[in-house]
Amino acid sequence: MAYDQGREMAAHQQLTFDSGVKVYFADPHSPWQRGINENTNGLLRQYLPKGSDLSGFAQDELDEIARKLNTRPRKSLGFKCPAELFTPDAFDFKQHHVALLCTWGLKPPYVVKHYVHALKPEQQLLKIFRRLDLTASAKPFSLCLECNAPLRPITKAEVLERLSERVREQHERFATCDVCRRVFWEGSHWRRMRTLLATVMGREI
Repeated sequence: MAYDQGREMAAHQQLTFDSGVKVYFADPHSPWQRGINENTNGLLRQYLPKGSDLSGFAQDELDEIARKLNTRPRKSLGFKCPAELFTPDAFDFKQHHVALLCTWGLKPPYVVKHYVHALKPEQQLLKIFRRLDLTASAKPFSLCLECNAPLRPITKAEVLERLSERVREQHERFATCDVCRRVFWEGSHWRRMRTLLATVMGREI
C-alpha cells in the first residue's frame, strides 16, 4: 500500500502487523506514485467536497457513501466493483443489478447478470445484441427518437411544407410519428447507424 506523507499515517506499523499489508510512502509532491489513492480521492469528492467537515455527517450517511463506492464498477478491476471482487460471499449480485436497473428507470424482471466489458460503443452494442439475442427481434428505425411511438412511412408531398430547403433537395424517403409529428429522413446519421447495425446484426438493414 502506498501512503501519502502525513500524521494520519503514523500507525502504519500497526496496520502492517495486524493485516500483513506492507506500507510504502510516496515521495513528496509525487501523486503518480499512489494512483489508486488519487483516484479514490476524486470519487470521494463527488460526495464530500474538499474541505468537508465529516463531523457534520451521521455514520449512516458515511456508510452509504462507502457502499456506493464499493458497489461501483471500476475499469482497473475489469469492470467489476470492489465488493463483487473482494467480498463475493457477502455481495448480493442479483439485488445489486436490479437496483442499478431501477436507477436507470427499468424494473424487474429485466435483471442484468453481467457487466458489458467493453470501452467502445460499437463493441458494447455488439455484446448486448449477442447476450440478449436481439438479432432476430430488433427492428431498427421503427420508433420515434422523441417519444418512442411507432413510425410510419409518409410521402414527401405530405410533409413538404415542414422540410427545410436543403432536406427537400437531398432526400426523398421519409417517416413520421403520429404522436409528436416529428419527421425523419435518411440522412448522414441514419446511414452511419445503418452501417453499424448491419455489422452488428450480420445482415442488411
